[in-house]
Amino acid sequence: MVFEIYDEYEFSQLLIPIQNIEGLPLNEIVYRQIKSLILIGQLVSGDKVTESVIAKKLNVSRGPVREANQRLIESGFLMSAAQRGIFVRFIPVSELEGLFKIRKCLSPLIAEEIFEGIDGKNISKLREVVSVLKQINLQNYDDENYKYGLRFMGCFMTLTGNPKLMSLYYELMQKEKLFNFGQLKELYGFINVAEYNKCVMFDKIEYYDQLLSSLLDKDRNRLIETLNDIADRARFRTQHPKLHYSPVIKGLRQ
Repeated sequence: MVFEIYDEYEFSQLLIPIQNIEGLPLNEIVYRQIKSLILIGQLVSGDKVTESVIAKKLNVSRGPVREANQRLIESGFLMSAAQRGIFVRFIPVSELEGLFKIRKCLSPLIAEEIFEGIDGKNISKLREVVSVLKQINLQNYDDENYKYGLRFMGCFMTLTGNPKLMSLYYELMQKEKLFNFGQLKELYGFINVAEYNKCVMFDKIEYYDQLLSSLLDKDRNRLIETLNDIADRARFRTQHPKLHYSPVIKGLRQ
């Protein structure tokens, strides 16, 4: 399976016009579009999701929007409040901690699946992406560079050959992002997604190199340790948002 940037919701940095998406039923497209709005920070925790507004924005009828909203409620991205409507859900800290535990429990399974059917072609893709990432610094960075980090994780998870495992792992990362956006909105009153992306990308570059090295060396234990280190670092960011994000995000307001 070849991984493309727009195959996953988190990889949609811009909404794709409905008429430009082929091969998917309308209700699936609308579902992805609304989820993209959440994952690019246009809708954050506490924001109301109004059927008529979303339908107009996407130029579709309200039926597919209603169905998509229900799916997002069931998957924990939206919540329905009686007499008030549908809102982007705020993930409590206790739930987030549980999600991180699940994520770390997946590390041995990811390693097992990868080393059972490792693909030299995809490893070479990872090498290319890491080579580009190593050349990126604060001076030459632009928001397009963030996609290289996403591309790395896409190619890496493709090595598992397990779509269900990939989907679960992405959902755990997406819930973390939803939590972070809610935190930043509460702390600063706004979210600069480009600066958020920059913080996250530079925080992960060294780990991408370590994952690649563990694959090249066929070192299962190091791969598991690196995946767990990535999860621990992500957990640290959620616990200390001011320490991690304020130097760049706060400075934009001055």
